Amino acid sequence: MLRSFIVCIFTVTAVVSTAHGLTVESDFEGASVRVIEARDDTQTIRFMPGGDPRRGWPCWWFFRVSGLDAARPLTSELEGSDGIPPQANGGPNTKPLAPVWAMPQRATVSFDGGREWRHTEPGRRDGARMIYQIKPQGASLLVAWG
Repeated sequence: MLRSFIVCIFTVTAVVSTAHGLTVESDFEGASVRVIEARDDTQTIRFMPGGDPRRGWPCWWFFRVSGLDAARPLTSELEGSDGIPPQANGGPNTKPLAPVWAMPQRATVSFDGGREWRHTEPGRRDGARMIYQIKPQGASLLVAWG
């Protein structure tokens, strides 16, 4: 009876995870991202750096994407953080960092869970966004900067 119950739970979990499609995960040590939008139909993620600006400059990002179709590119559209860090002298600040602080020419990507890292092709600026095209090598990958 217990074995049947456990098999049933694993089956339901597998169905739920595949039903969601494209997923951005940041529930692991060192992760930082704020997802604006994730679209399965275009395999596009719009995001900005996460984290608490009171604990450091909100310009770095690190996350996992799963549910990818390896036959299609992942489009990652990065926007600058809207978090307002304190000034260096501890006084008040009224505006976020310039978006360029969060936008390297190339993102860093790992296809094997973080053992090997490589750079993407150069990103393309589009107004206040940086767009990276990433060719997945499987159903998931890690993306980072900073």
